[in-house]
Amino acid sequence: MITRFKILGASNDILLDLYNKFVRSAVEYAVPAWNAGIGDGEAAQVERVQKSSLSVIFKNKSYTQNLRKAKFKTLKIRRDDTSTKFAIKTVKNARFNDWFVINPNPKNTRQINKKYKEPIFRCNRFKRSPIPYLTALLNKYQ
Repeated sequence: MITRFKILGASNDILLDLYNKFVRSAVEYAVPAWNAGIGDGEAAQVERVQKSSLSVIFKNKSYTQNLRKAKFKTLKIRRDDTSTKFAIKTVKNARFNDWFVINPNPKNTRQINKKYKEPIFRCNRFKRSPIPYLTALLNKYQ
């Protein structure tokens, strides 16, 4: 028999549904645009939102157990998955596929063949912008 905690009369399923619809959707809004630009501290702050929400819902302090109970992934993994899906859809879209330049002569050396040419950047600000990040994701997953 599964015991369920009720907060204000709501079951865990309802609370998880509310979390998905209102909290996580707000936390993950426009992820492909800002994911490349956040640092480790900011990523930890974003992850803390899910960690604290799940601890309230499940009354448990172990984040990994709460993730298993809810059948969730960490927000870092979800951000990477969402950004990768966005990059793949962007390449297929005729209007935006010029954002990524196909590598004219991929070299077959010890390095991994890169289908897309990574942009050259001279400063960290451009390095942490969406286009280089999404290009690296495309090269990693294609």
